[in-house]
Amino acid sequence: MTPEQRRTGKVWRRPALIFGERLCFRPVQASNERKKADLESKLREGHYVGTLMRSGEILCLTIDGAFRGTS
Repeated sequence: MTPEQRRTGKVWRRPALIFGERLCFRPVQASNERKKADLESKLREGHYVGTLMRSGEILCLTIDGAFRGTS
């Protein structure tokens, strides 16, 4: 059993990532920033720090700072 399964009794359905693992993610953006980002690349590269349990978003560190992301 995983630690999350022991804690909650439910199976963890998110992909398991290792702390510090390099990944590509899509940053969560405010609605007013979405129009500007249409022409830019939607994926960024960073290092995995953790997962927000309520929303399922991931926390990533990049050269520009910390970001919440999806995918």
